[in-house]
Amino acid sequence: MIIDAHAHIGPREVGSEYRHMASPIYPPEQLLESMDTNQVDMAVVFAMRSAGKYDEHNQYILDSAKKYSKRLIPFIRINPWKDSPEILRKAFDDGFRGLKLHPNDESFYPNDSQVFPFLDLLKMIRDVGSPNYSIYPNFSYDSPTYPMQERAL
Repeated sequence: MIIDAHAHIGPREVGSEYRHMASPIYPPEQLLESMDTNQVDMAVVFAMRSAGKYDEHNQYILDSAKKYSKRLIPFIRINPWKDSPEILRKAFDDGFRGLKLHPNDESFYPNDSQVFPFLDLLKMIRDVGSPNYSIYPNFSYDSPTYPMQERAL
């Protein structure tokens, strides 16, 4: 089985890396077509970068994953400066299977105290039996956050 662990669907608000998209929304059907072409069985999906909160984007992800539950694995994307940790418990209850954190896009360090409540709640969710607890941070070797990833996770 081949699983793509990093796929975006849904609305695009900001980011020049998405300029190739013909539409401001990347639908799940287009991703599934690409997956079929490349013999990918499943994909972890989450929202593209947002100028604000991710509420509507996350709902799009969850709705798409419910529609294509055999192929799409929904991860909630949050901004620790704009979201509260309580959003995670509801997200996992609603069907999200993991969390997407992006330190570069949301301008935080992985060891920033603003992130700790999210990580603590995720650990608690995992410890009580969530079968697919995951954190998906984006770190790059040239990122100022890279040296801190080991301490934060």
